[in-house]
Amino acid sequence: MLTESLQLADPVLIVFRRDHVAQLVEGHQRFADDAGIAILRCSSSLSDHEGSTRRYHAIETPASPPRAYDIGSPEVTRDMAETIQTCFESFQSGGELRIESNARGLWFIAPWGQGFFIGLARLHTGVQAGKPPQHDSRPVESEAQPCVPLRLR
Repeated sequence: MLTESLQLADPVLIVFRRDHVAQLVEGHQRFADDAGIAILRCSSSLSDHEGSTRRYHAIETPASPPRAYDIGSPEVTRDMAETIQTCFESFQSGGELRIESNARGLWFIAPWGQGFFIGLARLHTGVQAGKPPQHDSRPVESEAQPCVPLRLR
């Protein structure tokens, strides 16, 4: 089971050029599904880091649920696309923006190496042997305890 979960946890680095970021929000408006989710299509490139590096290519409409979650072509919501566009200047280096995609979402990778969370389009469960992860529509349950009124003396 550990091997299967690592497939989803291994990060993928996605590189955006300045001209791609401008197309991202516009493309999202055309290609998002009913839930407001679109897919980042990325093409493989030579890796200059350990792990996998891809370049942003286009944005597409995802298949209908249930569908596999692919960290190499992650899902984005409109607000995630707008955040990438807004923060490009702050996190770019040499006209390129590096974003890490992993099982917990998308993260800006700042030129100084620090990661900043962008978002996760939908919750998903771990990978089962031979099966892609399925959409998890269960509500997230809070472990918070109910409030108890305080008695002032």
